[in-house]
Amino acid sequence: MTRSWKDDFYQRLSFSETLNDEAAQKAYDYKNKHLPNKLYRYRSLEKKLREKQNLENDNLYLSSPENFNDPYDCACKISNHLIIYYYCTNNYLNIFSRWKKPVFSKHKLDYRLLISNCSHYTRSYLKKYEDEHHETPDYSNIIKNIRDDILISCFSECYTSTLMWSHYANEHKGICIEYNLDNLKGDIYSIFNKRMYPVLYSNIMADATQLAIDSIFQQTTQNVLNHIFIKPAVNKSIDWAYEKEWRIVAPRIDNRVITTPTPSRIILGSRISSEDEKWVREVGLNKGIPVVKAIHSHIYHSMNLTRES
Repeated sequence: MTRSWKDDFYQRLSFSETLNDEAAQKAYDYKNKHLPNKLYRYRSLEKKLREKQNLENDNLYLSSPENFNDPYDCACKISNHLIIYYYCTNNYLNIFSRWKKPVFSKHKLDYRLLISNCSHYTRSYLKKYEDEHHETPDYSNIIKNIRDDILISCFSECYTSTLMWSHYANEHKGICIEYNLDNLKGDIYSIFNKRMYPVLYSNIMADATQLAIDSIFQQTTQNVLNHIFIKPAVNKSIDWAYEKEWRIVAPRIDNRVITTPTPSRIILGSRISSEDEKWVREVGLNKGIPVVKAIHSHIYHSMNLTRES
Protein backbone atom coordinates (compact mmCIF):
# COMPACT_ATOMS: atom_id res chain seq x y z
CA MET A 1 0.00 0.00 0.00
CA THR A 2 1.29 3.45 -0.95
CA ARG A 3 2.25 5.59 2.01
CA SER A 4 0.26 8.84 2.14
CA TRP A 5 1.28 12.32 3.27
CA LYS A 6 -1.09 11.82 6.21
CA ASP A 7 0.99 8.87 7.43
CA ASP A 8 4.13 11.00 7.12
CA PHE A 9 2.50 13.83 9.07
CA TYR A 10 1.48 11.64 12.00
CA GLN A 11 4.87 9.97 12.06
CA ARG A 12 6.56 13.38 12.27
CA LEU A 13 4.17 14.49 14.98
CA SER A 14 4.87 11.36 17.03
CA PHE A 15 8.52 12.38 17.37
CA SER A 16 7.61 15.59 19.21
CA GLU A 17 7.60 15.71 23.00
CA THR A 18 4.97 18.44 23.22
CA LEU A 19 2.53 20.00 20.79
CA ASN A 20 4.60 23.18 20.83
CA ASP A 21 8.17 22.00 20.35
CA GLU A 22 10.24 22.33 17.19
CA ALA A 23 9.42 18.85 15.89
CA ALA A 24 5.70 19.53 16.24
CA GLN A 25 6.02 22.88 14.50
CA LYS A 26 7.75 21.21 11.54
CA ALA A 27 5.02 18.56 11.42
CA TYR A 28 2.31 21.22 11.36
CA ASP A 29 4.15 23.15 8.66
CA TYR A 30 4.19 19.95 6.61
CA LYS A 31 0.47 19.39 7.21
CA ASN A 32 -0.36 22.97 6.24
CA LYS A 33 1.07 22.36 2.78
CA HIS A 34 -1.73 19.82 2.26
CA LEU A 35 -4.50 21.73 4.01
CA PRO A 36 -7.43 22.27 1.58
CA ASN A 37 -8.27 25.80 0.56
CA LYS A 38 -11.76 25.31 1.94
CA LEU A 39 -13.44 23.04 4.48
CA TYR A 40 -17.13 22.54 5.12
CA ARG A 41 -19.17 21.88 8.25
CA TYR A 42 -22.63 20.36 7.92
CA ARG A 43 -25.07 21.53 10.58
CA SER A 44 -28.54 20.53 11.65
CA LEU A 45 -30.61 23.50 12.85
CA GLU A 46 -32.55 21.51 15.43
CA LYS A 47 -30.66 23.36 18.19
CA LYS A 48 -31.52 26.65 16.60
CA LEU A 49 -30.46 29.04 19.36
CA ARG A 50 -26.96 27.55 19.69
CA GLU A 51 -26.40 27.45 15.94
CA LYS A 52 -27.57 31.05 15.56
CA GLN A 53 -25.30 32.25 18.37
CA ASN A 54 -22.33 30.35 16.94
CA LEU A 55 -22.84 31.91 13.51
CA GLU A 56 -23.26 35.40 14.94
CA ASN A 57 -20.22 35.15 17.19
CA ASP A 58 -17.90 33.06 14.97
CA ASN A 59 -17.91 30.25 17.51
CA LEU A 60 -17.79 26.50 17.26
CA TYR A 61 -19.00 23.97 19.83
CA LEU A 62 -16.84 20.87 20.32
CA SER A 63 -18.70 17.59 20.79
CA SER A 64 -18.04 14.29 22.54
CA PRO A 65 -17.57 11.27 20.22
CA GLU A 66 -20.06 9.42 22.40
CA ASN A 67 -22.76 11.34 20.55
CA PHE A 68 -21.52 10.46 17.05
CA ASN A 69 -23.32 8.09 14.67
CA ASP A 70 -20.33 5.76 14.25
CA PRO A 71 -20.11 3.23 17.12
CA TYR A 72 -16.41 2.77 16.30
CA ASP A 73 -15.62 6.49 16.48
CA CYS A 74 -12.47 6.94 18.57
CA ALA A 75 -12.31 3.18 19.10
CA CYS A 76 -8.91 1.62 19.71
CA LYS A 77 -7.26 -1.73 20.31
CA ILE A 78 -5.03 -2.84 23.17
CA SER A 79 -2.54 -5.71 22.98
CA ASN A 80 -2.57 -7.88 26.11
CA HIS A 81 0.56 -9.67 24.85
CA LEU A 82 2.58 -6.44 24.71
CA ILE A 83 1.38 -5.40 28.16
CA ILE A 84 2.51 -8.72 29.66
CA TYR A 85 5.84 -8.47 27.80
CA TYR A 86 6.37 -4.97 29.16
CA TYR A 87 5.53 -6.10 32.69
CA CYS A 88 7.90 -9.09 32.61
CA THR A 89 10.75 -7.29 30.88
CA ASN A 90 10.74 -4.42 33.34
CA ASN A 91 10.74 -6.79 36.27
CA TYR A 92 13.70 -8.66 34.80
CA LEU A 93 15.54 -5.40 34.33
CA ASN A 94 14.90 -4.48 37.95
CA ILE A 95 16.38 -7.80 39.06
CA PHE A 96 19.42 -7.77 36.80
CA SER A 97 20.17 -4.11 37.44
CA ARG A 98 21.07 -5.07 41.01
CA TRP A 99 23.85 -7.29 39.73
CA LYS A 100 27.22 -5.66 39.23
CA LYS A 101 28.37 -5.17 35.66
CA PRO A 102 31.57 -7.21 36.21
CA VAL A 103 29.38 -10.26 36.75
CA PHE A 104 28.17 -9.98 33.16
CA SER A 105 31.61 -9.32 31.69
CA LYS A 106 33.30 -12.05 33.73
CA HIS A 107 30.89 -14.71 32.58
CA LYS A 108 30.41 -13.14 29.14
CA LEU A 109 26.70 -12.74 29.72
CA ASP A 110 24.41 -10.58 27.62
CA TYR A 111 21.72 -9.49 30.05
CA ARG A 112 19.23 -8.79 27.23
CA LEU A 113 19.69 -12.33 25.93
CA LEU A 114 19.37 -13.52 29.50
CA ILE A 115 16.02 -11.75 29.78
CA SER A 116 14.66 -13.39 26.65
CA ASN A 117 15.65 -16.86 27.92
CA CYS A 118 14.33 -16.62 31.46
CA SER A 119 11.37 -18.93 31.09
CA HIS A 120 11.25 -19.53 34.83
CA TYR A 121 10.97 -15.84 35.58
CA THR A 122 8.42 -15.46 32.81
CA ARG A 123 6.15 -18.07 34.37
CA SER A 124 6.54 -16.65 37.85
CA TYR A 125 5.89 -13.07 36.81
CA LEU A 126 2.94 -14.01 34.66
CA LYS A 127 1.47 -15.67 37.73
CA LYS A 128 2.33 -12.62 39.83
CA TYR A 129 0.64 -10.40 37.29
CA GLU A 130 -2.53 -12.50 37.41
CA ASP A 131 -2.47 -12.64 41.21
CA GLU A 132 -2.09 -8.90 41.54
CA HIS A 133 -4.80 -8.03 39.04
CA HIS A 134 -7.05 -11.03 39.79
CA GLU A 135 -8.26 -10.90 36.20
CA THR A 136 -7.46 -9.41 32.83
CA PRO A 137 -7.27 -5.61 33.17
CA ASP A 138 -10.51 -3.85 32.32
CA TYR A 139 -9.42 -2.35 29.03
CA SER A 140 -12.98 -1.23 28.28
CA ASN A 141 -12.65 1.38 31.01
CA ILE A 142 -9.34 2.60 29.58
CA ILE A 143 -10.90 2.88 26.12
CA LYS A 144 -13.93 4.66 27.58
CA ASN A 145 -11.61 7.10 29.34
CA ILE A 146 -9.98 7.89 26.00
CA ARG A 147 -13.37 8.67 24.47
CA ASP A 148 -14.36 10.70 27.51
CA ASP A 149 -11.21 12.81 27.27
CA ILE A 150 -11.69 13.82 23.62
CA LEU A 151 -13.65 16.71 22.12
CA ILE A 152 -14.11 16.91 18.36
CA SER A 153 -15.57 19.04 15.60
CA CYS A 154 -15.95 17.53 12.13
CA PHE A 155 -15.34 19.08 8.70
CA SER A 156 -15.30 17.83 5.13
CA GLU A 157 -13.55 18.75 1.90
CA CYS A 158 -16.88 18.34 0.09
CA TYR A 159 -20.21 20.23 0.27
CA THR A 160 -22.10 18.21 -2.37
CA SER A 161 -22.43 14.87 -0.56
CA THR A 162 -26.06 13.76 -0.46
CA LEU A 163 -25.22 11.34 2.33
CA MET A 164 -23.63 13.99 4.54
CA TRP A 165 -26.51 16.39 3.94
CA SER A 166 -28.80 13.58 5.09
CA HIS A 167 -26.71 12.46 8.08
CA TYR A 168 -25.47 15.76 9.48
CA ALA A 169 -27.80 18.47 8.14
CA ASN A 170 -31.13 16.95 9.18
CA GLU A 171 -32.03 15.46 5.80
CA HIS A 172 -31.15 18.62 3.84
CA LYS A 173 -33.11 20.86 6.24
CA GLY A 174 -29.94 22.35 7.76
CA ILE A 175 -26.95 24.27 6.42
CA CYS A 176 -23.36 23.73 5.33
CA ILE A 177 -20.82 26.33 6.50
CA GLU A 178 -17.82 27.06 4.31
CA TYR A 179 -14.48 28.19 5.76
CA ASN A 180 -11.74 29.64 3.59
CA LEU A 181 -8.42 28.44 5.01
CA ASP A 182 -6.10 30.32 2.67
CA ASN A 183 -5.30 32.99 5.26
CA LEU A 184 -4.73 30.43 7.99
CA LYS A 185 -2.07 28.27 6.43
CA GLY A 186 0.83 30.32 7.75
CA ASP A 187 -0.67 30.82 11.21
CA ILE A 188 0.34 27.69 13.09
CA TYR A 189 -0.67 29.28 16.39
CA SER A 190 -4.29 29.55 15.41
CA ILE A 191 -6.44 27.08 17.36
CA PHE A 192 -8.58 26.54 14.31
CA ASN A 193 -5.50 25.59 12.32
CA LYS A 194 -3.28 23.84 14.84
CA ARG A 195 -5.96 21.51 16.18
CA MET A 196 -7.14 20.52 12.69
CA TYR A 197 -6.17 16.96 11.76
CA PRO A 198 -6.81 14.88 8.62
CA VAL A 199 -8.69 11.64 9.22
CA LEU A 200 -7.04 8.32 8.38
CA TYR A 201 -9.26 5.57 6.97
CA SER A 202 -8.34 1.99 7.76
CA ASN A 203 -9.80 -1.41 8.59
CA ILE A 204 -7.53 -1.56 11.66
CA MET A 205 -8.24 0.34 14.85
CA ALA A 206 -5.77 2.76 16.37
CA ASP A 207 -3.39 1.09 18.84
CA ALA A 208 -3.72 2.38 22.41
CA THR A 209 -1.48 -0.22 24.02
CA GLN A 210 1.01 2.40 25.18
CA LEU A 211 -1.76 4.28 26.98
CA ALA A 212 -2.88 1.08 28.67
CA ILE A 213 0.69 0.36 29.79
CA ASP A 214 1.06 3.86 31.20
CA SER A 215 -2.34 3.65 32.86
CA ILE A 216 -1.73 0.26 34.44
CA PHE A 217 1.85 0.88 35.53
CA GLN A 218 1.43 4.61 36.16
CA GLN A 219 4.31 5.68 33.95
CA THR A 220 2.56 8.29 31.84
CA THR A 221 4.93 10.39 29.75
CA GLN A 222 4.45 13.85 28.32
CA ASN A 223 4.57 12.40 24.82
CA VAL A 224 1.69 10.04 25.56
CA LEU A 225 -0.38 12.79 27.15
CA ASN A 226 0.10 14.97 24.10
CA HIS A 227 -0.52 12.42 21.37
CA ILE A 228 -2.40 9.36 22.58
CA PHE A 229 -5.83 10.93 22.29
CA ILE A 230 -5.11 12.06 18.73
CA LYS A 231 -4.53 8.55 17.35
CA PRO A 232 -8.02 7.11 17.99
CA ALA A 233 -9.68 10.44 17.20
CA VAL A 234 -8.37 10.53 13.63
CA ASN A 235 -8.73 6.83 12.78
CA LYS A 236 -11.97 5.72 11.12
CA SER A 237 -13.20 2.76 9.10
CA ILE A 238 -12.73 2.94 5.33
CA ASP A 239 -16.54 2.84 5.09
CA TRP A 240 -16.44 6.55 5.92
CA ALA A 241 -13.75 7.52 3.40
CA TYR A 242 -16.28 9.29 1.17
CA GLU A 243 -16.57 12.01 3.83
CA LYS A 244 -13.01 13.26 3.19
CA GLU A 245 -12.99 14.38 6.78
CA TRP A 246 -10.82 16.72 8.83
CA ARG A 247 -11.26 17.17 12.55
CA ILE A 248 -10.52 19.67 15.23
CA VAL A 249 -9.37 17.49 18.15
CA ALA A 250 -8.88 18.80 21.67
CA PRO A 251 -8.65 17.35 25.19
CA ARG A 252 -11.73 17.81 27.34
CA ILE A 253 -9.84 20.17 29.65
CA ASP A 254 -10.02 22.75 26.86
CA ASN A 255 -12.96 25.09 26.40
CA ARG A 256 -15.80 23.41 24.48
CA VAL A 257 -16.44 26.65 22.59
CA ILE A 258 -13.67 27.94 20.34
CA THR A 259 -13.40 30.90 17.98
CA THR A 260 -13.46 30.25 14.23
CA PRO A 261 -12.73 32.39 11.21
CA THR A 262 -15.80 34.14 9.84
CA PRO A 263 -17.42 31.74 7.35
CA SER A 264 -16.73 32.54 3.72
CA ARG A 265 -20.14 31.23 2.65
CA ILE A 266 -23.29 29.59 4.01
CA ILE A 267 -25.09 26.96 1.94
CA LEU A 268 -28.76 26.40 2.71
CA GLY A 269 -30.13 22.88 2.47
CA SER A 270 -32.64 22.21 -0.32
CA ARG A 271 -35.36 21.38 2.24
CA ILE A 272 -34.66 24.14 4.76
CA SER A 273 -37.79 25.68 6.30
CA SER A 274 -38.74 29.22 5.35
CA GLU A 275 -38.34 30.25 8.99
CA ASP A 276 -34.77 28.92 9.23
CA GLU A 277 -33.86 30.27 5.81
CA LYS A 278 -34.99 33.73 6.91
CA TRP A 279 -32.81 33.96 10.05
CA VAL A 280 -29.78 32.40 8.36
CA ARG A 281 -29.98 34.94 5.55
CA GLU A 282 -30.31 37.73 8.12
CA VAL A 283 -27.16 36.58 9.91
CA GLY A 284 -25.35 36.36 6.59
CA LEU A 285 -26.47 39.87 5.63
CA ASN A 286 -25.42 41.35 8.99
CA LYS A 287 -21.98 39.72 8.85
CA GLY A 288 -21.35 40.12 5.14
CA ILE A 289 -21.38 36.36 4.51
CA PRO A 290 -22.70 35.25 1.10
CA VAL A 291 -25.66 32.86 1.35
CA VAL A 292 -26.61 30.37 -1.38
CA LYS A 293 -29.08 27.51 -1.56
CA ALA A 294 -28.67 23.96 -2.78
CA ILE A 295 -30.95 22.91 -5.64
CA HIS A 296 -31.24 19.29 -6.79
CA SER A 297 -30.86 18.44 -10.45
CA HIS A 298 -33.85 17.00 -12.30
CA ILE A 299 -31.55 14.90 -14.47
CA TYR A 300 -28.51 13.85 -12.42
CA HIS A 301 -27.93 12.69 -8.86
CA SER A 302 -26.23 15.97 -8.03
CA MET A 303 -26.93 19.46 -6.77
CA ASN A 304 -26.35 23.00 -7.91
CA LEU A 305 -26.18 26.26 -5.97
CA THR A 306 -28.22 29.40 -6.45
CA ARG A 307 -26.50 32.72 -6.93
CA GLU A 308 -25.02 34.38 -3.87
CA SER A 309 -27.19 36.80 -1.97
